[in-house]
Amino acid sequence: MRAMSESTAVSRASHGLSELRITAGGETHVIPSNVRTVIGRGVECDVVVQHDLVSRRHAVVSYDGVWTIADNASTNGMYAGGLRTDSEKVHTRLEVRLGDATEGPMVVLEAVHVPAPEVTATRHNDDLEFTVLKGSMPQPFRSTPKRFDAVGPDSSVVTIGSAADNDIRLDDILVSRHHARASTAPGGLIVDDTNSLNGTYLNGQLISSAYLSEGDVLTIGHTDLLCREGRLALLRDVEPDSGGLQVSGLGYSITGGKKLLHDIDLTVKRGTLTAVIGPSGAGKSTLSRVLTGIAQPSTGTVEFDDFDVHASYELVRSRIGLVPQEDVMHRQLKVKRALDYSARLRLPSESTVADRQGQVGHVIDQLGLAGHESTRIDKLSGGQRKRASVALELLTEPSLLVLDEPTSGLDPALDQQVMKTLRSLADGDRAVIVITHSVAYLDLCDQILVLAPGGMPAFLGSPTDLTDFFGTNDWATIFGGVASDPEGSHRRYRTRFPSQPTPNAAPASESRLPTRNASLPRWSTQFVTLARRQVDVMVSDVGYISFLAALPIALGLLALVVPGHAGFTMPDPTDSNTAGEPAQLLALLTVGASFMGASMSIRDLVGERPIYLRERAVGLSVSAYLASKIAVFGLFAWLSSALLVSIVFLGKTPPESSVLFPDARIELFVAMGATATTSMVLGLLVSSLVRSSEQAMPVLIILLMAQLVLHGGIVPVTGRAVLDQLSWLMPARWGYAAAASGIDLTALVPSIDDDVLWQHDVGTWVLALCVLMAFSIVAASIALVRLGRSAQVGR
Repeated sequence: MRAMSESTAVSRASHGLSELRITAGGETHVIPSNVRTVIGRGVECDVVVQHDLVSRRHAVVSYDGVWTIADNASTNGMYAGGLRTDSEKVHTRLEVRLGDATEGPMVVLEAVHVPAPEVTATRHNDDLEFTVLKGSMPQPFRSTPKRFDAVGPDSSVVTIGSAADNDIRLDDILVSRHHARASTAPGGLIVDDTNSLNGTYLNGQLISSAYLSEGDVLTIGHTDLLCREGRLALLRDVEPDSGGLQVSGLGYSITGGKKLLHDIDLTVKRGTLTAVIGPSGAGKSTLSRVLTGIAQPSTGTVEFDDFDVHASYELVRSRIGLVPQEDVMHRQLKVKRALDYSARLRLPSESTVADRQGQVGHVIDQLGLAGHESTRIDKLSGGQRKRASVALELLTEPSLLVLDEPTSGLDPALDQQVMKTLRSLADGDRAVIVITHSVAYLDLCDQILVLAPGGMPAFLGSPTDLTDFFGTNDWATIFGGVASDPEGSHRRYRTRFPSQPTPNAAPASESRLPTRNASLPRWSTQFVTLARRQVDVMVSDVGYISFLAALPIALGLLALVVPGHAGFTMPDPTDSNTAGEPAQLLALLTVGASFMGASMSIRDLVGERPIYLRERAVGLSVSAYLASKIAVFGLFAWLSSALLVSIVFLGKTPPESSVLFPDARIELFVAMGATATTSMVLGLLVSSLVRSSEQAMPVLIILLMAQLVLHGGIVPVTGRAVLDQLSWLMPARWGYAAAASGIDLTALVPSIDDDVLWQHDVGTWVLALCVLMAFSIVAASIALVRLGRSAQVGR
């Protein structure tokens, strides 16, 4: 526990107020009544209790005429008298256990009244950080600094990491078990990164080994440590006014010079909730993208915890969470399952199964989703879905949380529920910003930013100040005035609150692009996780999986209506009704395979684009994402082709002639599988190019008609200028060629026009398959580029 400063202690005693004595883990701490105290296993807590059952920030102690200890949405809860409790008042003495009624560590709290002395003293707040919340009194968050010895008692070297055997233990999901070591040096310290996954930063720069002099800031995971007098201290304890979000002179313009944001100054401290409101066209969603580093500002700077968000994006990315307006979770999945997949993709690669499950369980409890772990996301209420989206972002424990329209479409009761959740998240030492149109519960916020059309600030202040500024509390009047005269509204605001000098925007750097981060799971792990999730999503969608299963059956049964009994063998040449049976069967199979492949994938990428963009912003590998799609859809394409061909073989005689495999049925299956797979990749390409699922369906129809006409089995294309060349671009043309070559179609149907691509030899058969493979590679490459560009910063 950070002991209170002497001046503060005297000041509080002079008023005859209460103090609290907290005993935990064999240590006793004395708490003044003006300090809000956090108990937990996290190193940043005021009272640190190291135990597996204790959450990082387990409970909060505060004073409001009487001492109160409240559970801070911990995973395992708080217990008093053997019963789980959310809060308890401390009148004289109270014993509570954290995490379990019998096995959890005990915390003893004793209220002590301090009589007022005769003398008075001046209270100094130099070492206190004030987080002003709703209420009449400011609430100091921290008192004097917690420091770590730079050297151990028996060694000149100390280790830093998340494992219990470190000299400095940082309970942080981004900190490796043995992250770094520090050793003494003349005038300072030498810090060496010990092959950590997330890296060690000195003053915002990635280092492997560096010298720390007085005033340098060492960043490990979410923790900033200050070098002071040869020792390491938590930066926020030494400099309590540091940290939080600082926006200065922010502006954002698009091509053509149109300004979407202009002249925005904003300070958001941790522990506070800020609402951004305004009429349509005020740039609220654009602001959320700029604040979180997704879009690069044209002017001004955005800093969080004293790091430039855009110039040092790789460093601060893990500290920022964004909940966009669209759902960023697959609605077909159950809550816990969806969060587990996200945890596999977002948490460091060295996280164990227990770490991952513990983090998922923690955010479920924290967001009030306990009891809904096995509920499909599409079965949740609107408010519960938003809380699930917030839980997704809390997996990485961000310090800044930005939510874009989280209450959109919710009824008043759910609106209030979501806003209260955000209030509690802010009280958990986070800076929370909510972009909203709803004005019903803005009194829960610490400050409100009103934006006028054109992205100009028209007001920034507390909810109580807003009425005095606008002269009314009627939001319709306020919005109407701001919308009708945005320039005038901005001038009135700046007349009362002049703008600060506008700093230059941080230059774009490679570090702020969503590049691969070493702490994230390896490519192979991402690929396997994404593939498993894709299968889970497809199987969970009963309508979709039923369509995939029924389609090859229906197409196979339709092929059986082709007249004749010869199947893929020599038909009776004298019967004009059945002479073309092999050619007709191949045509139906080829076009059917093309349709199966394209239809299963053409709406996939565009349908989950919001999910992809958010995951890409936190480091998802584009190639792993696309490769997982190709692998899973490819598997289904081959299975569907096998089912289609098998059904046809049940009613039609299989082919007897082959060019490579001893069984001609295998060659026909390979030709159809390759055609379906190539069409599937082509469908993914289209899905990456269109803007909506509705746009994808007309393209599917055009592709199907083009394959039907140009595959060569129904309409002759050989030797016909333009038509012949266009047919080369159709996967069905080459799939039909491979099948025709394998069964020796020209020998079976002498009356059909000869085609150079139907020659019955190995070379022609292999050529057709190689062209299909080349089509797949080209289409996948274009889709990969398109996916990469769609997620570029500033798009």
